[in-house]
Amino acid sequence: MNEQFQMILFNVLPLLVLLLVAYFAIIRPGQKRAKSQQQLMQSLKRGDKVTTIGGIHGTVRAVDAQTVTIAVNSKGHELTLDKEAVKSTRRS
Repeated sequence: MNEQFQMILFNVLPLLVLLLVAYFAIIRPGQKRAKSQQQLMQSLKRGDKVTTIGGIHGTVRAVDAQTVTIAVNSKGHELTLDKEAVKSTRRS
């Protein structure tokens, strides 16, 4: 019985180690990024300076449940984007 247990442990242990490494190297960082992005989207407010995933810089003019409107230049040109398009923010 003891020999069978050792054989099973010898065969299963590398798989368990691989799964553990995959969790900490791939899954957990992805979950942290998703949580961080969700917090960013919830905290958007008028006046925030933002950068979109397309590299557009602007100032938040309006925010609703799904979209954000940003002014992109001093002439007042505005873009309405999905909140998910906001990559980062700098408080003004």
